[in-house]
Amino acid sequence: MKFHFLIFLLLPCWSTAQNHDYHWVMGYNNPVGADTSGEIGGMFMDFSHRPPLRYKKNIGLDFGLFGAACSDSLGRLLYYSNGIRIYNKDHQLMENGDTINPGPVWLSNEFEGYPNVIGGLSIPKPGAANQYYFIHLALLLNNGLFFTPLYYSVIDMNANGGVGRVLEKNKILLEGDLTMPALVKHANGRDWWLLVGQQNSPVVYRFLFSPAGIEGPWEQTTSLQFPEEDGASSCLFSPDGTWYLRSDASNGLNLFSFNRCNGELSNLKTLPFIANYFDSGGAAFSSDSRYIYIARPDFILQFDLSIGNLSFGTMDTVQFYDQFSDPFPPFLTRYFFCQLGPDGKLYMPTSSTTSYMHVIHRPDLPGPMCDVENHGMKLPRYNGRTVCYFPNYRLGAWEGSPCDTLEFQGPSSPGFYKTSYEVFLEREAQVSPQKTIPGIVSSESTSQLPPLIGKDRAARLNFMDFKTIILQELALRGQILKPDQHKHKNHENH
Repeated sequence: MKFHFLIFLLLPCWSTAQNHDYHWVMGYNNPVGADTSGEIGGMFMDFSHRPPLRYKKNIGLDFGLFGAACSDSLGRLLYYSNGIRIYNKDHQLMENGDTINPGPVWLSNEFEGYPNVIGGLSIPKPGAANQYYFIHLALLLNNGLFFTPLYYSVIDMNANGGVGRVLEKNKILLEGDLTMPALVKHANGRDWWLLVGQQNSPVVYRFLFSPAGIEGPWEQTTSLQFPEEDGASSCLFSPDGTWYLRSDASNGLNLFSFNRCNGELSNLKTLPFIANYFDSGGAAFSSDSRYIYIARPDFILQFDLSIGNLSFGTMDTVQFYDQFSDPFPPFLTRYFFCQLGPDGKLYMPTSSTTSYMHVIHRPDLPGPMCDVENHGMKLPRYNGRTVCYFPNYRLGAWEGSPCDTLEFQGPSSPGFYKTSYEVFLEREAQVSPQKTIPGIVSSESTSQLPPLIGKDRAARLNFMDFKTIILQELALRGQILKPDQHKHKNHENH
């Protein structure tokens, strides 16, 4: 009883600001009014509860691959999207929220989810109360698959009594075969940088979102080398905004330093591609920005950035796929892409349709102490590879930065919360520094799981990159357009 009381006292208070990532949405289409007890249908995760509350909700939207959601600063749901439509907090089509990502792919998937695993991102519109930018990347089928164009839409949550209205829709930011867009706070703690690259190119474009509107693109040619085309590029910023990662299944891991004042990349660190080793793309940072996690279909890697170099010497294998399936083969719970939750844990959907997610409970700890729990979260319904993606909303101003910051912002902490167990362990370590505490190891300790390099592992799955995933998804639906059909439908669409 005494121990539980102590844990209760040590629970940190949830911040009441910048909790725009508190609601996640996923699942499959189950019409409103249909049986709510079934395992097919929509569902939500609510991070205002610990652990996050998972609940069913029949909303008539399919989230086969694309999932996006946005909450207000207090963590209350505002809107969500499957890349086809935008729905409001009352689970109704938002005014002017139809036909997101228009074109032949939209027409072929009008009653299903948009077949893009990258999803969409939302940020508060600087200088405009209760308005949001929704940034979404479309697909083009034209003798191949291209990620283009990159759109933005503007959503006004002041409209219609607080249920919102889409003010501007499908405004083109950039065209070309693009990588996953990534967002991070400007050093002033208010504005936002958006970075997006060209596939198979060292060119990166950046935009600035400020009260003046959207500025850019500015173009930067990096020293990144491309011996092969991009494969499953996973592009993201570290929670503290100091790193930009481009994890490429064909070209390895590429890590840049990032300047939050001018938005420029520098100091490239590269870990080259190794055949059959990085050929899937799930990447994430720990909440303290010290560790990078790379998800392969059948194992998860951890890289320690505190050592100073990005090398195989800083790599650890922290978990293996355990051959679990749900409800039975071939519905395998292999690893897929992942997202850092507001509670500081990493959540990872499975590579096929199952009712589980994997959880990395303490990603700020080295080696197996990061505690990867295979199929550690039971979902109320089936989900197929969908997870919502979010930037770090709680990142404050860069204290002591060489550019202007805003007085009301700060501190510069990334703003994620530790579990009560971690808080207890740290308090115990301060009280009894000589005491050995279970679950905590030094950064110099080595993992009990050796790296996989050179190890012959049977039944290794050659994972699909983004384009292959999407093309196979479309093929299953019988919706891939031949070139002449594409031109015909394009003509009709115009």
